[in-house]
Parts: sequence; structure tokens; C-alpha cells
Amino acid sequence: MKRFLFIFGGVALLVAVVLLIFPELRLGLFGVSLPQRLQKGRLDQVSCVSMLMNAHEIRGLSKDKSLEMDDDVQPDVYDLALGLLERVEIDGVNPVVNYQVKEENLAQVGVHKPSRILNNLFSLRLGAQLAPSGIELLKGQFSSVLDNVRFTQMLAPLWIVRPTKRVTVGEDWSGRFKLEYALNTLDNKRVCLEHRMHYAIEEIKPENDMKLAKINYKGEISFSPLDSIPEGTEVDCKGRIEGTALMNLESGAVILADDRTTWVYVVRHLQEELEELTLYDRKSRLFRPKFVPKGAAGFKSIMPEDGEAPDLEQVDNASGSGKAAGSGDKSSEKAK
Repeated sequence: MKRFLFIFGGVALLVAVVLLIFPELRLGLFGVSLPQRLQKGRLDQVSCVSMLMNAHEIRGLSKDKSLEMDDDVQPDVYDLALGLLERVEIDGVNPVVNYQVKEENLAQVGVHKPSRILNNLFSLRLGAQLAPSGIELLKGQFSSVLDNVRFTQMLAPLWIVRPTKRVTVGEDWSGRFKLEYALNTLDNKRVCLEHRMHYAIEEIKPENDMKLAKINYKGEISFSPLDSIPEGTEVDCKGRIEGTALMNLESGAVILADDRTTWVYVVRHLQEELEELTLYDRKSRLFRPKFVPKGAAGFKSIMPEDGEAPDLEQVDNASGSGKAAGSGDKSSEKAK
């Protein structure tokens, strides 16, 4: 019996040593839990470089209820760089994190736009597992280029929906968050945009005294009406999300994220035999300059160079290797 215990103890010790020397084996067996550490009053800087595209089309009713825009639609394309001050206002079960716009550089392709959201103060509410649940403008002026829903979607990569258990590298987990949106092409009737997300850790690696988890994610956007839709009117919406985030496993903070979010909705006026399509497309990079001082370097845009509005299928096929964002790297110097 003693001999058996001795052998068993030796094997256990050997396994422990192997797991200690090769952390990737330990992670493969036991996985990791993604921390949700937020402390009231914590301050940090966040920078963002983006290419935004908005497109709108009015046309006759499409027989197949198509959500693809015609080739001759000319969208508005913007280059945007932001420097944000992030402050945890409320911690605990339902945290609240405020963002103040300290630096802004917005330019429309071919047209210089005046500053509109500089010094704006936004309050982001987080729900279960840190899922975004909506943002409120506390101070400043509304921006039609980047409204509350699109601003929340832009910040969402910083708030990966946490799994309810430990996960191993390659293991998939799901999450979702819902945002309320008013359709300006339908008398501001409200709909609920549901973002159904899937995440997976690609790898865990040490870097600059941090243990970083590289998290890939994909998602779909669907909607359901909150207000009654007028008789003789149909509304449809769909969208896609794809990105990669680097999370510090000690603090739980995402230090860099690349994100592409595209969604389109249509309002069909059956009696008038007309329909209105609205498309929003964004490719952005968020980063924390404290940890990634040159986070904007190499940021590329996959927005169309010829002004053609893409359909949703292009999100799946986009490689991210297109023309560099017009003033993205230059304006990011201000955002740092």
C-alpha cells in the first residue's frame, strides 16, 4: 500500500511539475476564467481610430425584399479619431462607466466637418457578465454621424461578454446584448437591436509583463419592434459583427480591439410601393495608450474606395487589407 501511495505521489508530483513548466498544458486542461474587475473611480485613457460609412436609398419595392443597396448609391464616408477618458462610476453587479471625449478629429471624405462631440460625456451601462445595455448622453450635443447606438457598438469590443465558467483555448462561448434604437425613417418608432455573439480564445501569451488572451468573436444583429408598426408597413433588419480583442487576464481590461460592424434596415411602405434602406458600416480599432502607445499603427480600412455601398456579404469576405485610413494614423496622434 505504501509503495502504491509512493508511486501515485511521484506521478502526481511529475504531473504538477509538467503543468508548472508548460502553462499551455495547464490552460488546456483547466482553462481560464475571464476576470470582471472594476473599481469605482478607476480612470484610464482609451483611443479609437475608425472609418464610418452611412448610406441611404429610396427606391421602389423589391420583389425579393432585398437588403442590398443599388450600385449607384453614394454613401457618406468619414474618418474619425477619438481620445476618451474612461471612468468607472459604479461598480458591482450593474456597473456604469463614463466616457468623456477629450480629443476628436472628424473628417468626411472630401469635406472637413466641424467638431461636434468634443467634450461630450457619455454614460455606458453594463449588465450581466459586463454586456453593454445602452449609453446615455449626459452632457454635450447629439451627433447624427455617431448616435448613441453606434457609439455603444463602437465601445462594445472593450466589454467582452464574460463566460459563466472557465473556458479553454478554442472553446466557444456565447453572449448577447440588446440596444434600443429609434428608426428615423419611421417616425422614430423604437426597435430592439439584439446582438448575438460568439467568442473563443485563440491563444494566451505573455507580453510586456502581461498575460494576454487573444479573443476572436463573431455576431449577428437582428431586431424586434418595441412600438407598433403602422399598418401597410414592413420593417426588416440584419447585421454582422466580426473582430479580435486582446484582454489582460490579470485586470480583465481589453487593451486593443479590431472590430467591423455592419447593419442595414429597410422600411417598406406597401401602399406607396416604396422602400427606404439605411446602412451603417464601421471598421475601428480601440486601444489603451498606456499599454499600447502606438496602437493606431498599421490600421487599415476596407471601406470601398470608389464610393460604392457594400452589401452585407462583403463583411464575410473582407480581408482588412485595403487602403490605409485616410488620416487615421495622423489623427491618432491627437487621440493618444
